[in-house]
Amino acid sequence: MRNHRKLNLNLATNPKRNRRLFLLLFALLGISACLVLAIGGKIYHDYRDMAQEAEKGVVQIERQISDAQRETNELNIKIEEFNTQYADEVALINGLVYSKTFSWMDFFSALEDALPASSYIISLRPLPEEGISMEVRFKVASASMNELLKLIARLAAKGFKDIQILSESKSQEGYSLSEISLRYERNI
Repeated sequence: MRNHRKLNLNLATNPKRNRRLFLLLFALLGISACLVLAIGGKIYHDYRDMAQEAEKGVVQIERQISDAQRETNELNIKIEEFNTQYADEVALINGLVYSKTFSWMDFFSALEDALPASSYIISLRPLPEEGISMEVRFKVASASMNELLKLIARLAAKGFKDIQILSESKSQEGYSLSEISLRYERNI
């Protein structure tokens, strides 16, 4: 009656059969770890080389920037020296160019068209400015205050800007004398 089979609780009774699966899994794990390490090493090597090249490029660009800034500073110093050295000549030449390009005929024509029939200009003083505008001060004699207001309205209609009456007085003949300041922009 002893036909019972023994219960074998030792699972490592046949170690060769159990070890093959573990060796196969260990080999696959080792091979994949080696592959991952090789690929990671290649990527690290490539990116390290690229980072070194980028650092060299940054150093070279910084050197070029500092050279360009030094040259800019030297040129600015030379420009300032030329500006101080030739300021009078430049102002003279600019004045000549300004007077040549300014259409005095257009200016006087517009001013004459704006004058009422009974008014006349006593004195005129143009004050050229930088750019395309000019301040003009003039004294005008007008028969009445209405004539003066008509003159100001016509000047505004002709495109004169910043029209101001600076002073008013009466002449011995009974005319109203007014000093007017305005800005005229020339057409180029």
